[in-house]
Amino acid sequence: MSGLEKKGENIHKGHRQRLKARFIDEGLEHFSDINILEMLLFYSVPQRDTNEMAHRLLDVFKTLDGVFDASVDELKTVDGITEHSAVLINFVAQCYTRYSQSKLLKKSVCIDSASSAGEFAAATLMNKTNECFLVICLNSKLELVHHEILFEGCVDRATVDTRRIAELALRKKCSSVIIAHNHPSGRLEPSDEDIRLTAAVADTLKAVGVDFNDHIICCGSDWLSLAQDTDFSLLFD
Repeated sequence: MSGLEKKGENIHKGHRQRLKARFIDEGLEHFSDINILEMLLFYSVPQRDTNEMAHRLLDVFKTLDGVFDASVDELKTVDGITEHSAVLINFVAQCYTRYSQSKLLKKSVCIDSASSAGEFAAATLMNKTNECFLVICLNSKLELVHHEILFEGCVDRATVDTRRIAELALRKKCSSVIIAHNHPSGRLEPSDEDIRLTAAVADTLKAVGVDFNDHIICCGSDWLSLAQDTDFSLLFD
């Protein structure tokens, strides 16, 4: 073994234990995104340096949330990321989504603004790889009564029956409804079909006496409120 190889071994010797000890003592407060990913990969890559893999993940997906929003198939395209590692990363991301939902539902959730609606919808739809439509039912105090993914389609569209939205609202005896859907393509801009759907939902809910508060479009943790957009806000009057 050459001197350079021995030197390289010495640099990395004990690195995993030191990083774990830092996490135990400090949490993630002083961890870089690279540190977070390389430590996560410790649990799927037992005997290799994971720092380079972490760098490659961020080179491809740009940000930490981009890595966690990626699908298993997308993660596997990165050099060195096996299916085992890709499943681990995606599993952790989905666990966070489930955890966030559980925390929210333990308390009375008030969705009384575009920001609260956007954050709730983004947390619920964050790890969906197909286009999904979420219906959020609220009482007269704008507190969450029920939420449900009512429709799920392929990557770029979902078939939405507005009557089912109205039936759900009436069944849950709610006062108002917010709908939300994700754009797996990564673009927040509403399509022509999104605008037509918004108008159709507004008409259907008005006919049954239920207020229509907003239509949220999500991409990962980002979101767009059509009710806040001056081009579309009249749809919600």
